[in-house]
Amino acid sequence: MANQLPTLLPVISKLQVSNRELTGVGSFTNFERNNAEVPDAIAGPLALDFHVLMPGVQHGLGALLFFDANNIAVLEIFAYGDDAWTGNWDGYAFAVNLASTVS
Repeated sequence: MANQLPTLLPVISKLQVSNRELTGVGSFTNFERNNAEVPDAIAGPLALDFHVLMPGVQHGLGALLFFDANNIAVLEIFAYGDDAWTGNWDGYAFAVNLASTVS
């Protein structure tokens, strides 16, 4: 995501998790609103530009990053299709999302 919005890089180390909810098909990680403002945050969610490959999750995981008044607010992780995900990150890998690179 920082490749898509480079001003995320200095902000990442300032993030503080307020809570995390596992849904069975993904998770929501909520962040404290603090000094971690992103100067050029976008109005809508920022989609991960690659897939997360996960053992036992056939179609992998995706992610969306939501902003609130230039603060990183929520990271949503979700399984594609009808796949379930327990929140276990063991054995993950990243794969380029070719669909997002086609212009």
